[in-house]
Amino acid sequence: MKKVLIILVSISFFVSCNSTTELEKELQELKSKQESLIITNNSLNNYIDSLINIRTNSNSIDKSYATTFINEEMRFIFDKKKLFKYLFEYANLGNLSVFNSYNQSIWKSKSPYTINYYKKHSITSKEEYLCYIFGFFDRSPENLNRFFNKESLEIIYGLFEKNYYYERSGLNVRALILLQVYEDIQDNDISLMQIYSMFSNNDYHDIEGIENYFTEAQFEVLQQHEDLNANEIKRVLYDAYSFWGRRGSEGNADVVYELIKDFHEIVSKNKIEDEIIE
Repeated sequence: MKKVLIILVSISFFVSCNSTTELEKELQELKSKQESLIITNNSLNNYIDSLINIRTNSNSIDKSYATTFINEEMRFIFDKKKLFKYLFEYANLGNLSVFNSYNQSIWKSKSPYTINYYKKHSITSKEEYLCYIFGFFDRSPENLNRFFNKESLEIIYGLFEKNYYYERSGLNVRALILLQVYEDIQDNDISLMQIYSMFSNNDYHDIEGIENYFTEAQFEVLQQHEDLNANEIKRVLYDAYSFWGRRGSEGNADVVYELIKDFHEIVSKNKIEDEIIE
């Protein structure tokens, strides 16, 4: 828009000096284009406002808000059952350790599968579509509570029924280490924003001082997963501290902690009850 205005000013000056019919005609055309851009911009702003007002209070979101932008194959994101099932299957917890599946492209923050990448490249799969959408997800505490409502949580818990993926994949250990690290941070003289700053301003694998906050309790949690060697344990702890640093920057750490805690307690409890029944 700024470029258009600069062009208009330049042409206006030129026309005042050279008053030709052709230049006047071009000026009028540019004015018309500017008016059209203003109308289009207002329309887009109204559309964005309507999206902001959407409330995800059920398993399905109104598809009419997205039919202009995505085709039928991609609309699974508006059905929470299909969305969570896709993510569950993508993680492949029945065959992969969560410490490996977590590093697949869909979860990586620094990979070709980012918002900036897809500003220049086409989206050709569900995986790529989710990578793009996740970048815009509202991570405020209010929206997290709306999104992970009772219906959503029941769907997620249901995915872990009648299988042992939670323990077999090591997801239980990952949940426990996230909980342990968060609790240790609360007991130490360091804030989540300090941690966020440490990871933002330094090389991810060379954070001076972060290892001073590792605790014996954290190592004991990770040693429950027999496949992790010393270097992998260190990497997992880096990931955990980085995770909470980002939550601190988003202002949602308390909500995320409670979601993880409830998830772990409920899924683990279900497994114990299944074993007793058997």
